Amino acid sequence: MVLPPVIGIDIDTTKSCVAVFKDGIVQVIPNNELKDLLALDVSSLSIGVDNGNGIMDTVIRRNSRIPTTVSRRYETVQSDQTELIVGVWEGEDFETKRNHFVGNFKISGIQPSPAGTIMIETSFNIDVNGILSISATEYPTGNKLSVARTHGTVELREMAKTIIKNCNKMLQWLEENPDCSETEIRKKYKGALGYLDRRIEKFAKAAGTDRFSYRK
Repeated sequence: MVLPPVIGIDIDTTKSCVAVFKDGIVQVIPNNELKDLLALDVSSLSIGVDNGNGIMDTVIRRNSRIPTTVSRRYETVQSDQTELIVGVWEGEDFETKRNHFVGNFKISGIQPSPAGTIMIETSFNIDVNGILSISATEYPTGNKLSVARTHGTVELREMAKTIIKNCNKMLQWLEENPDCSETEIRKKYKGALGYLDRRIEKFAKAAGTDRFSYRK
């Protein structure tokens, strides 16, 4: 026998009931009927970082039971590096750009040392409410590092303005010096390219594509 679908259930009321039920279990309600009951939730999407080549390195896989914590170890790639920006994405595509950007997590307080001598154990945690947080520990010192979430929107906007401003200066110089030699133009062009390379690299780091090497 085929039963007709139930359409008289209010979705907001249902969500509220589920939230209250889960909260009650988390708060350990003193009720003998609930003492052995555990609500198991799962992550709806995979969580990962960019491996530096545009490929998604999945850290917490979709449908993982939560709460859960997964750790990854990264090493510094520049001498005297004191901070690392980790961009986090969620989604199932192997290409990072096709997934949803969650945000940047800035890890700071790294001890200045030669490249590759400092390991940073980064723990990705999803709590019972589905909230993602990141903690980091420096090795071999064992120091706990500061982690702050930042999308870097203001910083990126200011960087973009600076790049455009300097490009306009280059064009203005060419307009004001129509009789300059080919050697001068080549010199200006080479200088402008070098500037753009450095600024775009910094722009990419602030956007969450900071380069790092990865060890499982």
